[in-house]
Amino acid sequence: MKESTASEQVPIPAWAVTLLFFPVAAVMGFVAADSLTLVGAATAGVIALLLFFLVRFSIPVKLIFLLVTVSFLQRLLGYFKVGEVRGLNIGNLLLLAGFSYWLLNGLQRGRFYRPTPVDFWLAMATVAVPVFSIIFTVVFRKVPGYSFGEQLAWYKQWVTPFVYFFLVCQTMERKRDIRLIFYLVVALTALAVLEGLPEALRFSNWHLQRSEGIVGQANDYAALIAIIAPFLFLVLFLWKERPVARLIALLMLGAMALTMITTYSRAGYVGFAIALVATLYVTYRGTGKIPLGMPALAVMGACLLPVVAVPELLEYVQNRFELDTYKRAKRKSYTEYGLLNQYSGDRLELWKGALGMAHDYPFFGVGFHSFELELPRYNAKGESNYPHNQFLGALAEGGIIWLSLLVVFFWKLFRFLYHNWRATLAAEDWLGQIICGGAIVSFVVMTWIAMSNDFLNPGPKNIIFWVMMASAIRYGTLIRTGEEALEESTR
Repeated sequence: MKESTASEQVPIPAWAVTLLFFPVAAVMGFVAADSLTLVGAATAGVIALLLFFLVRFSIPVKLIFLLVTVSFLQRLLGYFKVGEVRGLNIGNLLLLAGFSYWLLNGLQRGRFYRPTPVDFWLAMATVAVPVFSIIFTVVFRKVPGYSFGEQLAWYKQWVTPFVYFFLVCQTMERKRDIRLIFYLVVALTALAVLEGLPEALRFSNWHLQRSEGIVGQANDYAALIAIIAPFLFLVLFLWKERPVARLIALLMLGAMALTMITTYSRAGYVGFAIALVATLYVTYRGTGKIPLGMPALAVMGACLLPVVAVPELLEYVQNRFELDTYKRAKRKSYTEYGLLNQYSGDRLELWKGALGMAHDYPFFGVGFHSFELELPRYNAKGESNYPHNQFLGALAEGGIIWLSLLVVFFWKLFRFLYHNWRATLAAEDWLGQIICGGAIVSFVVMTWIAMSNDFLNPGPKNIIFWVMMASAIRYGTLIRTGEEALEESTR
């Protein structure tokens, strides 16, 4: 037992400490600012980072957590730069540190790359096609307002969550590390819930009045809640030997239910319901029983309490599923189309525009991230907006080629997640079932939300989602291949 505990303590080499001090240097870069607030924030950031270095987590856990935290809080912190150097910010320096660790650790281990069944399709759908599309659109189509530099900057933001996905899959070597990432990421989500809770407790229409918080737009917040809820449901249903963890999960689910209602997001409502039903099924497959006892009653009580306390909230939910929802809307475009389009929130016109672009440019589309520039030519009012459907957006911007690759990538990912979940069932690993089973349900919820919104757009929900997917992939792989045991035996 002592040998097992000692083997999990990973010494921090000097080169890794040097890399981790890059963000400290970045923070110190703006300490010289005139604002005392910035000086105080910089000092607190340096102290927090130094204290974090002392925590006995492995280097990959620290790197990934710092990456996610900086991206997650970027809306509040701002896009800090070192001096006037464009792009030299904390996030980019942490990415550099992450890649450096991956390469140096590969040299030490004698193996840089751990292949997974989704890697090829990931590279094609998120690197090859978008980059080719940007170059092709700039060189041959010459869309007004579509510049190479701006699109590369946008692409960097868009692809960053998939970079995190890659780094988690390549650098995590122990199930213990993945568990830590799971706890830390869920804690970040709890931070977002707590940050939004006071505003939600006003019981106003958050969709119209929400200020720009950690997550930002109410629909993005609803999506974040919906994709994280499966993990908390499974903690409540499966982790019977951890009553404190179950209580925390229950309280979080109650707060999520309250804030979800006030977001006015129909996709979020349905996604939350899908999460509950699907996790009941996952629990049944893992235990042979449907948890219709105290856990289910506790969930129902936590979710219904806000409605009982404030009956107007139930009216919010009911109104969102009525055809005349947008008769009260202030945006004029909702009153200029048919009733069904008003119910969709103007989405039908956007989807018609996407189909029109796909008809005119079936193979390569109109160009990566050029939907908003092209839409006025396909919109009756000449207005611009984003597609509000991940799959139709891919078809419009990248044609049949990009849509096909994206669908294949999603299908391969789902199959791999499913096999990993089955491995946790065979191993009777309860926490593994929460991580891998929750990832499958979260993936289903993401697919649902992607039908009515652009889920892959940059934002905290996207980052959290892909880190969770990578954690499930790596955790299941360690169980299925026994790689962790092999690593320990060779030390």
